[in-house]
Amino acid sequence: MQSKLDQNTPISAHKSTWNQQEQLQKNQKAMAILAQRIAQHKNISDEESLQQQEFFEEFKKIVDSQRPLGQKLYSEL
Repeated sequence: MQSKLDQNTPISAHKSTWNQQEQLQKNQKAMAILAQRIAQHKNISDEESLQQQEFFEEFKKIVDSQRPLGQKLYSEL
């Protein structure tokens, strides 16, 4: 006879054999790229940061100008 816990456990045809250490090993390259990008972002100059902000503000205006009234993503003009 099954316990209530066993009865309430979903049964899947796919047996999960996820291994955290194996997954961390597989993610090493992506984690290294992310760490590099974080370091680059921390080391940008104030001038470059301002340029990026200005670029993004212009990008938002362009995107919103192409969308119908009431469906703006960044502002309601």
